[in-house]
Amino acid sequence: MRAKLIIITIMALLLVIFAVQNTEVTVIKLWFWQLNMPRAILIFVSFAMGLIIGLLIPTFSRKDKGKEVKKESGPDPEPGEAM
Repeated sequence: MRAKLIIITIMALLLVIFAVQNTEVTVIKLWFWQLNMPRAILIFVSFAMGLIIGLLIPTFSRKDKGKEVKKESGPDPEPGEAM
């Protein structure tokens, strides 16, 4: 439990150092939109979007695989039958 607290504290400290060192404003342009934000926030938003997409893709993939397996498998064998 103590090791976990130490690791969390170190990670939080590194996060604060990262945010303080990346305060420069970055301009993001997409078609006719223009957005100004600190570089650290841009990196965190990009990371969060990637994390969400990475978590959603396997979820949808598993649902599709489950449907394919059900379609391919035949009827269940009777308890006394050989496979």
